[in-house]
Amino acid sequence: MTQPVDPSNDDVTAPAPARAARLLTAVRLVATAPDAATVHAVAASAARAVTGADGATLVLRDGGHCRYVDEDAISPLWKGRRFAASDCVSGWVMARHRPARIPDVLADDRVPRDAYRPTFVRSMLMVPMGWPECRGAIGAYWATLDGPTGADLRLVSAIADVAGLALDVIEARGSGGGDPWPGARHGQR
Repeated sequence: MTQPVDPSNDDVTAPAPARAARLLTAVRLVATAPDAATVHAVAASAARAVTGADGATLVLRDGGHCRYVDEDAISPLWKGRRFAASDCVSGWVMARHRPARIPDVLADDRVPRDAYRPTFVRSMLMVPMGWPECRGAIGAYWATLDGPTGADLRLVSAIADVAGLALDVIEARGSGGGDPWPGARHGQR
């Protein structure tokens, strides 16, 4: 099984090359995950690790709902829960296929305050996952106000793009479509 990225090794003050190296490691782990569950877990861990966030989640579209399928956080968030897509930030992001950067979760109308008040989350970002059809989102969360930066948004977006592609590949293999990237999973070129 692929090992999740260790967020304790992240230094958000690290120079750009160090953050880029962590992003490349995260992309490799997500892209080579053998199954959807591993993509979910590794992508959430990677989002937390590359940003230095206090938590991250991977959310899937489930009809008119958003299902929180995996998380990596300093305390439990919403793994295993479903929310109406019309009532949460992940649903807003999926419907518009646009990211959301929220410096204060209690001051933003897209945030279901009752779900956030008991958590450590004070600021967040949420990015869409999957193209052209948005199949989900990845969220990163901070225990401080004004946590996410533009760089964090770009890093999590890159992970979400790769996670969406990895899930497409796994789905294609499962439906008899074969591996659209033969040899790539074994380092062959």
